[in-house]
Amino acid sequence: MDANSLARRKLDIGPDHSAVMDTVDSAQITAHNTLRVNIRHDDPNYGETNGLILSVVIEKENGHIRVMESKGSDGKEYVKDGIVTLNNQATPWMEKCEN
Repeated sequence: MDANSLARRKLDIGPDHSAVMDTVDSAQITAHNTLRVNIRHDDPNYGETNGLILSVVIEKENGHIRVMESKGSDGKEYVKDGIVTLNNQATPWMEKCEN
């Protein structure tokens, strides 16, 4: 939570990318291991997609998370059934970094 009482998420996907900040607008547990969250890109490093709102379904298993669905306020479907629509690859399992 930031100083303005907004829930924030820092996303760092590795050394070849800049870390970016998102604002979590809402979240709802939909099953014992599933979360639906509305995340707003809230960082100038997003470039043209800054301000985009994503409705995301996240699955948690054995301490790891995976995006199962992601739909944007731009009308695009980015992930469906755990598959990235752009390249037909399964979404990776992720874990929280130590720092």
